[in-house]
Amino acid sequence: YPNHSMLAASLSKIDQIPRWSYWTRTKYREDVKGLNKVAEYDTQFIKADQFSHYFTFPQPLPAGYYLAEIKAGEVVRQAWFQVSDLAVYRAQNEGGTLFWVNDLTGLPVQDIKILVEDRPLKINSDAPGVFLSRENLFESKLGYALLKSQDKEILVPLVLNRDEWTKERMAIQDYWKYIY
Repeated sequence: YPNHSMLAASLSKIDQIPRWSYWTRTKYREDVKGLNKVAEYDTQFIKADQFSHYFTFPQPLPAGYYLAEIKAGEVVRQAWFQVSDLAVYRAQNEGGTLFWVNDLTGLPVQDIKILVEDRPLKINSDAPGVFLSRENLFESKLGYALLKSQDKEILVPLVLNRDEWTKERMAIQDYWKYIY
């Protein structure tokens, strides 16, 4: 994808499919017309265990946003991913969202800009790499946040990781734990 907005728009489409609808989600195909093909590889799956396999790209990809179309026999699947020099841990509840951001050297990022729908969030920081927004992004349907530090960026989902997390269950999480 040429930019984060196009990846977020694409991911938002698949996010509309309920997670319990396994077959609908696995059969979903993003239209690749208008996207530039970056590379094409013929590779083999590597067996991790009895049920898990993976593959590697033969060459590293530059930082950016990608859609991979994977074909194995008659089966075709798509995978959305990004390559970035930033790593983010995100924790959120009804009181706010915490972002812990490091670069590939493992050092905390000193300066960050966090955008949701191209709108900057108000953030506080009490330590390098740790940024807190008091906005309630937990119940919102905003989808994704873009984190930018100088010329590096990463797109971070704001949606719940698990569908069974409800407001009532999240109420027991009255604080965050983190080490830095």
